[in-house]
Amino acid sequence: MTWRDERLATDTNVFRDKLSDLRGHQMRVVTFHFPPRIFMEEDEDRASPVMYGVDIEVVRALTEALNFTVDFRRPSDGEMWGWEQDNGSWTGLMGDLQRRKADIGVADLYIMEHYFTIIDMSVGGG
Repeated sequence: MTWRDERLATDTNVFRDKLSDLRGHQMRVVTFHFPPRIFMEEDEDRASPVMYGVDIEVVRALTEALNFTVDFRRPSDGEMWGWEQDNGSWTGLMGDLQRRKADIGVADLYIMEHYFTIIDMSVGGG
């Protein structure tokens, strides 16, 4: 409720929901070939690999529900999930998320406490 023109208005949305419509923003999604959840097939006629699998379809469903586009990428250093180095930085998918080279990481990730220092994890899963 807000005060407007000397009366209390209840139809004004002061705090617009910023997560229900991402307005076509392109999200960088880092993932890798990991059957049976994620498949990447190279095609020399295409610039990017053909991607499919349960996890990929979940991301595609989210693009429709939340109105965003995706740019699927492999981890920039060629690692898969990655590992924590002595200096606290990560390699692989986790490293790309830590360094903000990607917005979303899609892989068969287990909920592990040390991940929470660098990523937020979604609720649910397959």
